[in-house]
Amino acid sequence: MKICPECAHQNKDGALVCVNCGTDLLQREGETLVNSNWLGEARQAFFDGDLDEVPVAKPESSEVVLRIDGVTGPLVVEVTKMGVILGRADVDGRIFPDIDLSPYGAEQCGVSRRHARLVLNTSTYEVEIFDMGSTNGTYVNGERLVGSQNRYLNHGDKLRLGRLNLQFFYRL
Repeated sequence: MKICPECAHQNKDGALVCVNCGTDLLQREGETLVNSNWLGEARQAFFDGDLDEVPVAKPESSEVVLRIDGVTGPLVVEVTKMGVILGRADVDGRIFPDIDLSPYGAEQCGVSRRHARLVLNTSTYEVEIFDMGSTNGTYVNGERLVGSQNRYLNHGDKLRLGRLNLQFFYRL
């Protein structure tokens, strides 16, 4: 059980938001989130060829959390090696991204219908982001992804799709 620090409600283990009062439980004590130091060390050991030092990733490492500015609850996304598309739905054009950001003001913020793709790299068990030719760009920590450039994401990275601000977290 996960006890809410605000109302003392007993939530299920792994809960991100208290079902009783809506308090954010994501970064509360006891939550198992991977930090960027672990990922950086694992990546360095992998590229140095020191395979004995590379931590073994668990299958659950493909579950990530996106926080959208101005939205109370987090968005939990299961990322696979095939990837998930972030964008906004267009019923008339029959475009339905895997993660529809329309309810979060995506159209007003300039999010393209097929804006970006999150992909699990099965060699390193890290999530990569790719821009899919969006009109208003995909940014990681303020830097725009250019062309077919990809970027490995670290715990806490700030993403911007058009003018929609999100924050990325790994979750085990």
